[in-house]
Amino acid sequence: MTTIHDTLKNDILTAMGTARYLETDTGFPAPEMLRRQLMSLFEQKYGPGEGKEQLEAILPADMQSEAPVLPADGGTAADLFGEFEELDRRFQAQDPAFGTPNTRLLERIWKELNASLPEAQDQNFALSPKARKLLAELDDMTGLDSVKEQVHRLAALQRISKIREARGMKVPAVSRHLVFEGNPGTGKTTVARLIARLYREMGVLSRGQLVEVHRPDLVAGYIGQTAQKTEEKIRAALGGVLFIDEAYSLYKPSSPSDFGTEAIETLLKLMEDHRDDLVVIAAGYPMEMETFLESNPGLRSRFGTTLTFEDYTPDQLMEILLSLAQDMEYTIPVHAQKALKETIQGYMNHPDRHFANGRTMRTWLENAISRQAGRLMNVENPSLSDLTELTLEDFPPLS
Repeated sequence: MTTIHDTLKNDILTAMGTARYLETDTGFPAPEMLRRQLMSLFEQKYGPGEGKEQLEAILPADMQSEAPVLPADGGTAADLFGEFEELDRRFQAQDPAFGTPNTRLLERIWKELNASLPEAQDQNFALSPKARKLLAELDDMTGLDSVKEQVHRLAALQRISKIREARGMKVPAVSRHLVFEGNPGTGKTTVARLIARLYREMGVLSRGQLVEVHRPDLVAGYIGQTAQKTEEKIRAALGGVLFIDEAYSLYKPSSPSDFGTEAIETLLKLMEDHRDDLVVIAAGYPMEMETFLESNPGLRSRFGTTLTFEDYTPDQLMEILLSLAQDMEYTIPVHAQKALKETIQGYMNHPDRHFANGRTMRTWLENAISRQAGRLMNVENPSLSDLTELTLEDFPPLS
């Protein structure tokens, strides 16, 4: 067993004594929090078995067994440092000469342990293979270059925040809630679902589910019911992502008494109450979402990041169409692809179009598959080529 030097032992015992004082004086569970944080650091350095033995050889006997469960809303290193800092301030106010360097003591302990285990911590906090696979799924999506870059940055920020928290450092107070601006069919729901799974894998969220809602899911027709409906959806989304599609519909400036305002106010409160285990994504058209964010002073400050989902180009839409067809085991001949791309371009240039990007491509493909089935109705024994190939004639006009 590796020998722990006496200075570190004394620092830990001194910190434990101060933590006991804090618990007696304020009820704050500092001893258990300190034990857990130290255990995490020791296990990172020496492994779970030896790390536990090393720490318990230092701790008082009554701190070596399983400790009581901490409150669900407490227990981080940042919380622990905050309480020690407050104790420092109280001591200094009573008698500056008596000021006990509690926070500096904790920092010294953390530094002593962290200085000798940078490789272990880097390995411990590396993105898991599953997290990397989820980011690869995002990168494989067609288009969305700026969205991909921002999601990678969000993942990096959450990873660094986790490392800073584990090392007892202050964590930037950056809101996790997001705004998705873009037209229909640009991949907003798909990316929201991926973020939910990614944050779950990274330990940012506890469950990683996506709960998708629209205005009718949050707003009722009678006083008091809207807050209840909104709370129910928030509860269902805890540990994951609440995705509010067409979020701007909650705000109706022409109807000041509309119950959507109550939904927004309830949402704001619950977003704050559950900020540690909930991500809210508000999605909709760009201009309308800007109006929505201005509807309440608290909205823009709650939603820290906006991701803009650009419309797809004709080339990207053709790529989406071919990918969807491949997933369904259909092929489109090369000569037909050129004509279909020209159709897409012409439709996008039409002033009266009702275009939904990738969603339009999916609907167009489904219509082509249906028309192909009709074309093969009287073919008694269709070949593999007959069953898989979609001809140009199978695709109806885009409308």
